[in-house]
Amino acid sequence: MKLKNIYQTQFCKVEYLKEYNGVFCIWQGFCQGDEYKKPLEFGLKLLEEYSADTWITDTAKGFENTTEDTTWLIEEFIPKVQKSSCERIIFLIDKQSPLQDEIKAQEKILSQYFEVQLLSKLSEYERRWKYEIDDVDFHELSYLYKIAPLGEKKPDDLKTVFSNSRYKCFLYENGMLIAVGRALADGIDASYICDVAVDPEYQGKGLGKAVVNKLLKLSEGHKKIILYAYPGKEPFYTRLGFAKMNTAMAIFKDQEQAFEWGLVSRVEDLD
Repeated sequence: MKLKNIYQTQFCKVEYLKEYNGVFCIWQGFCQGDEYKKPLEFGLKLLEEYSADTWITDTAKGFENTTEDTTWLIEEFIPKVQKSSCERIIFLIDKQSPLQDEIKAQEKILSQYFEVQLLSKLSEYERRWKYEIDDVDFHELSYLYKIAPLGEKKPDDLKTVFSNSRYKCFLYENGMLIAVGRALADGIDASYICDVAVDPEYQGKGLGKAVVNKLLKLSEGHKKIILYAYPGKEPFYTRLGFAKMNTAMAIFKDQEQAFEWGLVSRVEDLD
């Protein structure tokens, strides 16, 4: 059963923000015990439900822990977050806040496991996910594939294939496209994930995994989710839950090149 995406009490509000692929936790006053733990536990479930990679905590209206709750946070809660899809923690805190010392103490602990940022407001965080082609610059997208490098893909061709794809995701940082992927899907039977690319300057930082996880999440409910991996990339997709197909067959527009690249193998005619 799908998890509701918001939790709210007089002390705290927790929700999933799609555009940030993050869990947003707004503290609205001091609390302790279960009133402190339950919102965080709900946020952990949201991380798992949406494969979110960011946790955002707004401290403007209150953020203070008892010794017991701090111990629980460090010894029990943070190890669980480590095992989740979360990669970064963001604290929203005013530069003049009396909570600066407490937040910086947590930053020191959390930075051992996550990327941690202290920002004055959420608009300062410049990483955004988009799921539609509105305002997408297909010349920029074509360039991303070229430098990835995944070959020459013409802007007009990309506009066609992304327009005809049921699912697509684009990741921007500071207004620049840094990762992308799409999936052709029929809504019931099959979803085919393809054209996953990451800017070389951002490769090795988990963004390819994040794109694939987003497309897997969007494709949930299909009887099968498929892709083909370039030779040598199979372990990456195995770690994401994919298994090798034993009977898959393909016809490429340039079949000889597909043989050359190792995407398909020659087999004897069984007739």
